[in-house]
Amino acid sequence: MSQSPTIVKRVKPEIVSIEAIPDLKLIYPKAFPDERGFFSETYNMEDWANDLGFKEVIKQ
Repeated sequence: MSQSPTIVKRVKPEIVSIEAIPDLKLIYPKAFPDERGFFSETYNMEDWANDLGFKEVIKQ
């Protein structure tokens, strides 16, 4: 049986640059784990703009 990955609690989104590929960024969303699993807010335009400086508009 495979184990699920450990989810780290994040109350703010985080952005990580990948130096090997210019302009590539990994964005880790807010995550709230507990004994049942986790909840993740994958996108919040206002938070991403304020916390990450991300000004692009993502449309579904």
